[in-house]
Amino acid sequence: MRAAAALLLLILVVGVTVGGDIGRLTVINETDHYVHVIVDSEPFLYVPPGAGATFEKKGYSTVIAIVFYSPGQGVSGTAERKFVVAPYEPASTGCAWTTLECTTSPSTGGAVSWTVTADTLAAADVLSTPPQGTGLR
Repeated sequence: MRAAAALLLLILVVGVTVGGDIGRLTVINETDHYVHVIVDSEPFLYVPPGAGATFEKKGYSTVIAIVFYSPGQGVSGTAERKFVVAPYEPASTGCAWTTLECTTSPSTGGAVSWTVTADTLAAADVLSTPPQGTGLR
């Protein structure tokens, strides 16, 4: 019985650890057209209106997200933004018993989202063609 309980506890701890070190960025398409999303060189093609593309990466990372209208729709526009993608870390409190002082660290990281609208793509149209190396010319 103790061995089974210990194994179950180990499985639970490993499950929490594995899922807890992933940072996420979701780009939400709030335009009336399909868009292509590229995050850290990972393409998400033909994201439909109202849908999102979720990028996941282990650990902490700074990534660039690029969004542009998918080809063949008669519209153009591009936006680019930099994000820090980090796993969620809950707030914590630590106390130094020698001085009886406690400090609290706020929670950090977690899921990040960027809602892209037609105005976002029109106002930030800095790229006239898809970025090089994406194979999306």
